[in-house]
Amino acid sequence: MPNQPNCPRVPSPNAVMLTAEDVAAMLACSPRSVYRLADQGLIPPPIRLGGMVRWLAQTITKWIADGCPSPCMAAS
Repeated sequence: MPNQPNCPRVPSPNAVMLTAEDVAAMLACSPRSVYRLADQGLIPPPIRLGGMVRWLAQTITKWIADGCPSPCMAAS
């Protein structure tokens, strides 16, 4: 199935590592906002693998489930 430009990106339910785009989709914000939030320590820190930046899916899912508000959604 080709990637359609206007469809929101939804992370695979089997994903172990999430990209900034995946996390952004979960938080309803932009990938750039995800990087800003990480730089400010407002979301769990990413793991850096060479030039790649990834978040553990379990960590992000737990963070959201624990009730951490989405600063992206609150700002809009």
